[in-house]
Amino acid sequence: MANKKATRATPRKAQTPKRRKEKPLFVKLYLFLYNILSFSGWGYVLFLVVKTLIDTNGDYTKVYDNIRNELTIVQSCATLEILHSIIRFVPSPVFTTTCQVFSRLFVSCFILYYTNDPKTYQSPFLTSMVIAWSVTEVIRYLYYALNIFKIQIKLLTWIRYTFFYILYPIGASSECVLIYTSIPAVIKIHQYCPYVNYIVLASYIPFFPILYMHMIKQRKHVLGGKKKKTQ
Repeated sequence: MANKKATRATPRKAQTPKRRKEKPLFVKLYLFLYNILSFSGWGYVLFLVVKTLIDTNGDYTKVYDNIRNELTIVQSCATLEILHSIIRFVPSPVFTTTCQVFSRLFVSCFILYYTNDPKTYQSPFLTSMVIAWSVTEVIRYLYYALNIFKIQIKLLTWIRYTFFYILYPIGASSECVLIYTSIPAVIKIHQYCPYVNYIVLASYIPFFPILYMHMIKQRKHVLGGKKKKTQ
C-alpha cells in the first residue's frame, strides 16, 4: 500500500489583544498636571460650598456669591477635555465628553454667570448641583491622576465607579431645574433665547441615559471582574 502522506494543519497563532500605545512622557506629565489642578480646583469649590453653609447656618442662598468666579473658571477649563479626546490624549469618547461638558458650560457660564438671576442662583438646586459636580470631579480627577502612572487604590476605584449612581441623577436633575427656572430672566436678554433653554432641556431626554449607561458599562468593565476560561 502506498504510504499516505499525513497532512498536518498548521496551528494558527493565538491572536493577542492589542496593547494600547504607551503615552509619551510629556503627555503623561501634562495630563497629570491637568488632573491635579482640576482636582484642586473642584476641591476648593467644594470647600467654599461647605464653608458657606456652615458659616451661614445652612443658608443656601449665599452659596453662589462665594463660588461664582471659582465655579465658572474651573468648569470652563473642562473644555480642554474635548480636545484631549479629539487628539487621543485620552480614550474617552468624543461624543459623550462633549455632551457632558457642553451641558455644564451652558449652566455655569450662561444660566448662572451671564444671566445672573437671583431667583436662579439662590435656588437650593444650585447647591445640590454644585455639591454633586464637585464630589464627582474630586473623585474622578484624583482617580485619573493616579491612574496615569498606574497607581490604583481599590477603594478609590470602587468609589469612582459607584458614587455616580446617586451623583449623576442629582446633578442632572438640578441642572434641569435651574435651566427651567432661569427662563423668565433669559427672555429679557432676547425673546428667542428661551428656545435655547427648551432645546437643551429636551436634549437631556436622550443624552442623559446614554451618559448614564456609558458609566454603568464602564463600571462592569472595571469592577465586574474577568471571567476565567476553563479548558
